[in-house]
Amino acid sequence: MHGESASVVSADLVGAKASGLSDFPKSWVPRFYVLTTELYKRWYDCSRRGCPTPCQQILAEEDRAVLLDCLTGLELPMEGKVIVRSSSSTEGLELRGQFMSTVSDTALAAVLVSCDAIYQHASSLDTRSPSGQLDLALIIQVYVDPKATGHLSNERRVARRRQEWLYEFNRVDGSTAIGRFAIKKNTLRADSGKLNAPTYRDLVRQLRSVAAFVNDLGIRLHMEWVWDGERLWIVQGDKDPETRGRNPGACFSSAKPRQNAISLNSLVPAAFITHERWHKVQCQKDFKDAGLSTAPLWVLEDPSTLSCLQAGVVTSQLKEDVAVLLSWPIIIRIDTARDIPTELLPRSDCLTGALETEEFLVKHSLQMHQRGLGPQDFCFIVHQYIPSRSSAFCLAYPDRPRVRVDSIWGLPDGLLFYPHDSFELDLQKPEAAKKHVRFKDDYLAPSSDGQWLPAKAGRPWDWTCSATDEELALIGRDSQKLANHLGDCVQVMWFVGIPNGLGLPSSLPWWHKRGKPPQPIEEADPRVFSRKRLRICSEDDLERIQAEDPTALQGTVVRLIPRPELLRDGQFLEAVASLANEHGLPLELQGSPLHHAYYQLARLGVRIQCTDVFAPVFKEQIFGKLVRDRIPLEIERRGERVFSRPLVGEDLTKFLKAKAVEEALELQSATSVSELLEELADLYEIISSLAERHGLSISEVSDKAESKRNQRGSFRDGLVLLETREVPLLDQRRSSIRLTRRRAGLTPAMLDAEEGIAQIITERGPRYENGQIVIPLVPPDIRDATLRVEGLGVTFKVRYENKEIVIRLTREVPQVPANQLRLF
Repeated sequence: MHGESASVVSADLVGAKASGLSDFPKSWVPRFYVLTTELYKRWYDCSRRGCPTPCQQILAEEDRAVLLDCLTGLELPMEGKVIVRSSSSTEGLELRGQFMSTVSDTALAAVLVSCDAIYQHASSLDTRSPSGQLDLALIIQVYVDPKATGHLSNERRVARRRQEWLYEFNRVDGSTAIGRFAIKKNTLRADSGKLNAPTYRDLVRQLRSVAAFVNDLGIRLHMEWVWDGERLWIVQGDKDPETRGRNPGACFSSAKPRQNAISLNSLVPAAFITHERWHKVQCQKDFKDAGLSTAPLWVLEDPSTLSCLQAGVVTSQLKEDVAVLLSWPIIIRIDTARDIPTELLPRSDCLTGALETEEFLVKHSLQMHQRGLGPQDFCFIVHQYIPSRSSAFCLAYPDRPRVRVDSIWGLPDGLLFYPHDSFELDLQKPEAAKKHVRFKDDYLAPSSDGQWLPAKAGRPWDWTCSATDEELALIGRDSQKLANHLGDCVQVMWFVGIPNGLGLPSSLPWWHKRGKPPQPIEEADPRVFSRKRLRICSEDDLERIQAEDPTALQGTVVRLIPRPELLRDGQFLEAVASLANEHGLPLELQGSPLHHAYYQLARLGVRIQCTDVFAPVFKEQIFGKLVRDRIPLEIERRGERVFSRPLVGEDLTKFLKAKAVEEALELQSATSVSELLEELADLYEIISSLAERHGLSISEVSDKAESKRNQRGSFRDGLVLLETREVPLLDQRRSSIRLTRRRAGLTPAMLDAEEGIAQIITERGPRYENGQIVIPLVPPDIRDATLRVEGLGVTFKVRYENKEIVIRLTREVPQVPANQLRLF
């Protein structure tokens, strides 16, 4: 037995939990003692021999005496309790919470009964250390009656930077709270004294100070804590080792050039197939027709060859084809006729040997037969293995500039169930893309023997964006190009980051699905640690949960992360869906809602909750302007949400008048004949609407224009009125026009020259007179004007925008002579 000095003892003896607690200051942690793994070994040996023996009988007399002294040393009051908790060296961050804990009174017999219960539960689990030793110690600790419990963590999975922390509250009234903060230089650090916290506000302050203390140690840590209403207690501390990873694309540096021109017997190039029965083959044709890149595919659709495979026979011609194709690792996929669902059909790993290739063909031909599919209902599609650093799915709509991309390291099937990155970008402004880079510790990658297995990204790749800006822009442009070609919404699968020298583009579209994704997408509970989750990775997990008491499943959620061999197993997915529906359990999905699993589970009626849903917030654009009637519909077709309202009566008249001014200003900015025609048409439409609004016809407006033309002339001569001045009654002989020209200092020749006209128009710019700044409403022939007001010591910079005047004021700073003494 060991007390707070457990940190100096091997974790194999006292477990990781006890060792971690011993690293904190003593005043932070409720007093505890540790029953080492030796007691569990004795208990386990008795149980294995078929004679289960309670701990009360296993302990020697002197051991019971020591344990009794330890309990006394906890200095608990008469009504005090202890909590008996597991502590295993295998119980790290990923396996935290796999063993049970029990609360007991301080009587020795009661404590040993709790030990028996924990041992009994642990015996059904693998409690061996990596060295093969039985590994389960027990912590006997003062029980703190909680007013709140929670977690405090800066693990890599919750924080990109070590200084960022996440905390979660679970109050006794059932309410929860989640918060984040960052440690700064001026953040108060906790010392080794008591963590007093009489209020919730003090509790958060103490959590921050504890985080600052740990941050100074330069480590990442997950802590569990208890608050008794007066004091904060740390009851667990698990270190995050921060494993360093390998560049996900590094293993492809030695990839060999591909062979595209291959002559085969039983398989035919996909490009030679003229019918449209196979959707995956049709995808390649759609890509090509839309101007996108494709990769060579070979199709085995010959009914006689497939009939032989369903009988377990591989023809000699097929054997020869397999031998030729295996000059490069290959992948075999299955496709079915268009009226049969094609999602999550089996596919091979990387195949490099003839025997395993033939076994795959025979096995899955028989499976198709068992599903009732004959040789005419399915085909095999073969392609050379495509190494790629990343994979992506892109959602694109025809004629919409915005696209959605989900990407992940490694192979596309990783997007089924693993965390990934998400992006929304406007193809017209790709530099303003909305990005959500998630923690991606796991992804799917090929092993050295060709199997597709989970791989660890490690730092820094777990928090590194899995697609570059250039790749995202290309994926978005080409996906929208396909959407425009098909005239439908599409979801396109991509290989991203393909090495050079393979005869393929760096990013390659592979498969597409038409139609919108299911709506709406429900977001999962954001709690990371406090939510009760059932992880299903294998059929054994499924069977274990199915055998549990249904009442124990209440309030839980299923997190599905299948092993690689089950990723595309439709029967396994149906079994999980059946379990979830039977018990009313939501299924928490970390994968992309654009991939097959989301659709399949949605069709099976499962309530799907997507973790960390990326729903970017876009800044609203406020207009408050009159627009043509069909403009809101066009905006909605682009995917934006529109709020509009119709105007009537005097309100409509006011807006029509304002619109006439707006269109006139746009007309003033027109520089070409085509722009002039556009603005004249807009102005004509406003005039027509205003006339109709007041019961006038456009012919009446035209008649009035003709009448004014006859009375006062038109504007065809282009006369510019410069100034007027009354003349003496006896001096009426000279032309007032020539007099004005002389007074203005402008000759007829100057008026005909470009610089003269420019001077006339420019003179309409901003001016300062009589203590007032005057800015003409009609813009001059300049965009920027500077107006310096001497008396005020300020300069106004006036910029004429299309429909606005922007004024920027700068105040002049008085210059002090070099020999002038500064008084202030």
